[in-house]
Amino acid sequence: MQVEKFGMEAMQKPRDEQDEVAELLSRVRSMITAGGCAGRIDAERWLMTWLDTPNSAFGGMKPRRLLEAAYNQSTLR
Repeated sequence: MQVEKFGMEAMQKPRDEQDEVAELLSRVRSMITAGGCAGRIDAERWLMTWLDTPNSAFGGMKPRRLLEAAYNQSTLR
């Protein structure tokens, strides 16, 4: 079937940084809402700042840099 073929191709296609950022943003929004801080924290601004700030947990690298390598994407999830 065409749908199955498309689905398999989509699974094999590597995700790009934009897809990863969108998924991370969704997760951050969920955490902010669950924490009762919706409306007080700008999820997108927080995430963009976090992605571009060196992080000691990642050896001083910026999290955005990890998005560049497909094998590192799961580290951020």
